Amino acid sequence: MSKKMIAGVFFAIGIMFVSSINSLFEGNLLIGLFKSILLIVLFSVSYKYVFD
Repeated sequence: MSKKMIAGVFFAIGIMFVSSINSLFEGNLLIGLFKSILLIVLFSVSYKYVFD
């Protein structure tokens, strides 16, 4: 598996995780903050995998 594929898999799992959190805790400010931090971390990890 290439690095781009690994990053894609990571990203897909992250998106599923975030959307499941979203459906569980609708409208919670702290959860929203946590989700955005999680997304930023996911983006940087995938970016690192693809371009390192």
